[in-house]
Amino acid sequence: MLYLYVLWAPVNAVSSEGRMSLNLGIRIALYGLCSSALLVLNKVSITAVPNASFLLLIQIFTTIVLIILPALAGYVQVNLRPSVDVRRAYIAVALVFLGTIYSNFKVIESIGVNTFIVLRCGTPLLISILDWLFLGRKLPQGRSVFALTGVFCAGAAYAYSKYQEDLIGQNTQENGKGTSGAVWSLVWLSCFALDMIFIKHVADAYQCTGLERTLYQNTFALPVLLVVLAGPIESAYTVNLRHVDNKSLIAVYLSCLAGAVLSYTGMSLRTDLSATAFTVLGIVCKMGSSLLNEIFVAPETNRVNLLCILGVVLSSSFYKQAPQRETNELAHFHPILEKHHKAVSIITAFALLLLSSYVYHNPVNLHRASVSVAQILTDERQKNAAENTVGSNDSYT
Repeated sequence: MLYLYVLWAPVNAVSSEGRMSLNLGIRIALYGLCSSALLVLNKVSITAVPNASFLLLIQIFTTIVLIILPALAGYVQVNLRPSVDVRRAYIAVALVFLGTIYSNFKVIESIGVNTFIVLRCGTPLLISILDWLFLGRKLPQGRSVFALTGVFCAGAAYAYSKYQEDLIGQNTQENGKGTSGAVWSLVWLSCFALDMIFIKHVADAYQCTGLERTLYQNTFALPVLLVVLAGPIESAYTVNLRHVDNKSLIAVYLSCLAGAVLSYTGMSLRTDLSATAFTVLGIVCKMGSSLLNEIFVAPETNRVNLLCILGVVLSSSFYKQAPQRETNELAHFHPILEKHHKAVSIITAFALLLLSSYVYHNPVNLHRASVSVAQILTDERQKNAAENTVGSNDSYT
């Protein structure tokens, strides 16, 4: 029941009218269950396939096969020969998809999981602005602003609590890499924003079924991933199935199945949810799986962590999907701001997210900087006092 509520929390974000079809509810539930399952299955699968990119390749190939075979047999209707425009659009979608996944790995490696949680929970605020700028949605108002702010604050509190636990446990691996962390944070935010906004635009602009969108995305992503695996970016690896236990192999099979369902439900939901609502749903699924892990897998002794996760889920339940805005809604802006409002809004949103991440991730460095400034001022005062003392002694002589 608890997990069903976790998945049901963003239901208010699904429809402006507050209603949701049974089909849509099933797809949301499947999306949440598969998203949570993959977090566990991939951890086990990586022992059998010691390369994340190759494991992703297997999952993408499985998704393609699971769609093409029923289509060839006539059980489902899928257009296997899309138009040139559709192919071009989904080539770009595939590149954005892979770029988001790769930058996700790199940003976690650079800034750590806890700081990444802060960035991830702040993305609905960014996407809501981009939703307004590019996809014709109204800005969130009233309780939706409270909901998105609550998601960010509760997620940041959870990450900070986990960070303190790491410090107590002498786990200092999340120290970041300075400029590298900032660069990869910006790259990931850019890729994620494109993933949410551009893919949503493509899904709305080209009339394809959920199965077709899933097939096109994965089909065009497959050769790109093959090139990456064959290039110098990936280190050499071997997969010896003789030394892999059955548990790991079963996990690989299940991860492929869960990945296929997740890919389909995710692409089919693109046309039913706004970009912001889809972002909120993704966060709720991740935090919901963390909640289950804290309760059943690794019993959590810190009640603050549980309260923060519940805070994210409860806050998201207050979000209501913004309706389409009027075309002349920007007329009240100053002409200069109206002309450049997109660039100003995007730069401001990105800057605030990166600043919040930096402040969270580098409290020690900020403290050291403030101490250094204070020390410099103290030394300067002492130097001036010494000079005044010397000057007064000279006057006596």
